[in-house]
Amino acid sequence: MCNIKKWLRHFLISKAGLSPATLACLKGRAPLKRCYSLKKNRDFQFTYRTGKSVGGRSCTLVYVHDHRRPRKPKNGSLAPAVNVRVGFSVSRKVGNSVMRNRAKRRLREALSPYLVRIRPGHNLIVIAKPQVLEEPFPSLRAQLASMLKKAGLLLPAPEGSEESGPDREAAAT
Repeated sequence: MCNIKKWLRHFLISKAGLSPATLACLKGRAPLKRCYSLKKNRDFQFTYRTGKSVGGRSCTLVYVHDHRRPRKPKNGSLAPAVNVRVGFSVSRKVGNSVMRNRAKRRLREALSPYLVRIRPGHNLIVIAKPQVLEEPFPSLRAQLASMLKKAGLLLPAPEGSEESGPDREAAAT
């Protein structure tokens, strides 16, 4: 990172009062927030039981349209209603707890740029395979994008934005 970028980042955080998470959102690389996660066992079971799956080399995607109840923001919250929820499943076949957590972090980061383009009202579960740790990150991101497209969950990129921004970054590295 060059000195100008460091200075600009420091200025935006300290003087303008923006948080690092806000800067990430502005760059299009927002972290996966907790409100987008599947938390309850019954939600995981519902998705596994009634969902469809799409497989890849290093992970599998299970998805279902969840129309059981609309999810509204909490009282007094300015956040929009959460319409997509994502869960990650990493078994002990992947490795010890350190390796499993690393796999979840990689999958979360790979999925986060596509989160705003996923059709609303869906529950997703990403199941990691042992190959997820050896897979190069751009390839992992491209696999998730192709699985989302194959499942018909990915909306087209909005007008005025670069077409498939994360894919372009993956190809550049």
